[in-house]
Formats: sequence, structure tokens, C-alpha cells
Amino acid sequence: HAGDEEGSIDQDAPERPPTDITSLARFDAATGVATTLCALSRQPGGKLQKISFRVPGDAAGLPPGGPFVLVFGTGKHRASHAYLALAPVATFDRCAGLLYFVRLENGQPVWSPREIDAGPVFLDGQGAGTIGELSVTWAAPVRQWIATYDVKAAGGRNVLLRQAAAPWGPWSDPVTLVDG
Repeated sequence: HAGDEEGSIDQDAPERPPTDITSLARFDAATGVATTLCALSRQPGGKLQKISFRVPGDAAGLPPGGPFVLVFGTGKHRASHAYLALAPVATFDRCAGLLYFVRLENGQPVWSPREIDAGPVFLDGQGAGTIGELSVTWAAPVRQWIATYDVKAAGGRNVLLRQAAAPWGPWSDPVTLVDG
């Protein structure tokens, strides 16, 4: 709601859409219409609320059933670590067949079809779960996955960077790019 002064609420302001559901949508440029396809994650407990998509091609170590869309995300905004899910390209538009990263076991990823089982691919760097925005990409020249994200810090927010050879890690220790 919009307010005229701090603490007041404009009762005539339109309702804001809910921010506790992350949905996939398809935009038709010809008609200018976006159509909701499916709900990808929802609160409470959703771990893919703020998301970053990547299509990795033939990344070694992926389970059968691909090709996949990698879905990196965080749960509740500024109160989460980083998570990873795989969505088969063939069923991505229905939010079907997702597999969630649980943990590394003997260097290999363990997957679950249940979002509640998802474990972080990395912590925020402070252990408190304060990641806000997250972006993950494949840097082909250095053959590394690169994650940048912001976290709460004394006096503001810091932007951190991590890297890994595989999307599920292990991820490097964070490097501070911007000291808030």
C-alpha cells in the first residue's frame, strides 16, 4: 500500500500481488499478454523465491532425464541461503519433475523430488541466511560457475562472489566485491 506519511496507509491504493509464490509465466509479444503457467515455489518454506535460471548443456554429473534448466534461488528474501533445483526442459513449463539438491555425498550431488528436502548449495558467508539477490552463470573461459549475491553487513549490504566447477559445488569461500 502507498502511504502519504510514514506509518500511514492509503486505503485507496490497489492491493499488491502476493510475494509468497514464485510462478512461471509465458509472455506473448504479439498480444502483450503474460499467462501464468505454474507455481514453482511458495512460502512458508519455499526455497526458490528469488531465482536465476541457466541451461547448462552437458554438465557432467547431472542425473538422467535431461536436458535440464538449472534453477538457483533463495527462500524468504534476505533470510535465506542459496539453493539449486533441476527442472527437465520437457516439463519445465508445468513445474513438473523438479529435483532439488540436498547435499554432496562423497563429492556427488544427492537429489530429492521434494522441495522441503532441499539443502543449501552454499551458505551466505556469515551463517545467518541473509542473501537478497542472487545471480549464477557459467563462465566458459575459466570453466567455472560464478555466483554473485548480496548479504546484510554492518553498515549496509555487501556483494559477494563465489565460484565452483559444478553447479552444486563445492563452492569457494566468498570474496567481497562491494563492501557496503
